[in-house]
Amino acid sequence: MEIPLRRILEILPHRPPFLLLDAVRVAEPGRRGTGRKRFSGLEPFFRNGRRPANPGGLLLEMMAQAAAVVAGTGAGGQPRPAGPGYLAGARLEAAGAFGPGDLVEAEVVIVKAFGGLVRVEGEARSAGRALARADLAVTLPGRGGR
Repeated sequence: MEIPLRRILEILPHRPPFLLLDAVRVAEPGRRGTGRKRFSGLEPFFRNGRRPANPGGLLLEMMAQAAAVVAGTGAGGQPRPAGPGYLAGARLEAAGAFGPGDLVEAEVVIVKAFGGLVRVEGEARSAGRALARADLAVTLPGRGGR
């Protein structure tokens, strides 16, 4: 199931330039999916045509946003609004660079959910090359009892 940008805007409180998703493909509702973003180069972190100073932080946030969308999809596949959440903790490996025009994909797997907290494994890629792998915990307010 593909969740387009217009629906993501209803689910997440993030707005450009900090919304780091154009679409999310949910492979397994509530468990697995892939967020995508084509970076235009107009985002403020590409000032003067440079690559982001902290690509790892952006990739972690992209994974957290994708996880919030995926975690909110139930058996019917329709995601619920997430409200403001927080990246509660993370371990990041090998943050690679990406630049204007790159399509970045963040694949996330919800490993465990405890109330409003989910443990996520993620990997970000661009053009077939790995940019980062991460284990992260994301809070999802209003999702207690999941």
